Amino acid sequence: MNHRAAPGVVRDSIVAYLSSGAGASVSEIREAVIAQIGDVPASSVRSYLNINTPEILSAPREAVTNHVAAIPSP
Repeated sequence: MNHRAAPGVVRDSIVAYLSSGAGASVSEIREAVIAQIGDVPASSVRSYLNINTPEILSAPREAVTNHVAAIPSP
């Protein structure tokens, strides 16, 4: 059975993980999100990051962590 996370749950999980200071690839971010909220499609994580942090996704993983403040939070 497929279920969708409530609005903001994936975002909050991504922001919480990146706020921990860990540099991460998209797959590592997805693994952390899954550990926190359960199964999440990789496309959901990529989509959030592409929309909210497009200028840093091609940068090294440390840059993603350094720019976590650029991710909008509620």
